Amino acid sequence: MKAGELIRFIETGILGLITEIDDVYRVKVYSTYEDEETGEVVQVDQWFPRHYLLKCAEPAENRLIL
Repeated sequence: MKAGELIRFIETGILGLITEIDDVYRVKVYSTYEDEETGEVVQVDQWFPRHYLLKCAEPAENRLIL
């Protein structure tokens, strides 16, 4: 994982952009998605443990984005 990499959360399909890597344990991801209940666009800039992303996300390169 490196800053600037596009990832996709496997379960939700939400795309995220890695914006910062603090150390070997934390990765900051920026993502936007539409809230299913309210219909509002949500923008999130959130820190995740690196081990969590390794299990729950995959590289989104070479994927068709609709």
